[in-house]
Amino acid sequence: MSDTPQESANQPSSPQPKSSRGGHKGLFIILAVIAVVLAAFCYETFLAPANLQAGFDKVAEAQFKSLADNKTLSNLDVREVLGKEPANTYEEGEEYVEVFHWMGGMIVNSHKLYAVYRKQGEDWTFVRHSLKPKEETDEQTIVIDPEAIEGDSEPPMETADDSGPPTEPNGEDDSSEAEQSVNDDNNQ
Repeated sequence: MSDTPQESANQPSSPQPKSSRGGHKGLFIILAVIAVVLAAFCYETFLAPANLQAGFDKVAEAQFKSLADNKTLSNLDVREVLGKEPANTYEEGEEYVEVFHWMGGMIVNSHKLYAVYRKQGEDWTFVRHSLKPKEETDEQTIVIDPEAIEGDSEPPMETADDSGPPTEPNGEDDSSEAEQSVNDDNNQ
């Protein structure tokens, strides 16, 4: 049989390409997710640390003002200055710690301010504040042990001309002596 125009019209033709609208939906969803992640990253990097630092500075300023007025800050004063309640509290020895949270852009990360108090009568008196827990700040604190320095057995530093370490200045002006030795060299 020969293919006539009528017969070819009745036969199914090759498959037509599907509409590409479904691909646009997927691309839109991917771009939206990327935009949300990028916005969260920017918030985490720029805004959340700035908000935390502003809270830290507010507490420091309130502490300076109270010291100037010969007063002390209580835990209630710090809460009022920050305008928020602590997210967590705990006692560590004789100290009472309140942890204030500022939410970061990434859900798993929050920025924390630690306010430390000591009991004075019936009130908790503000002692210090930090952006790191006490354990971390203790590890990062450098303590100079005078005995360790005195017992240092390292030999003095040597220089290329074996003159040893430079002598410490004694506060006198040695420029005239240096000029005199230069003049002596020129006169020879």
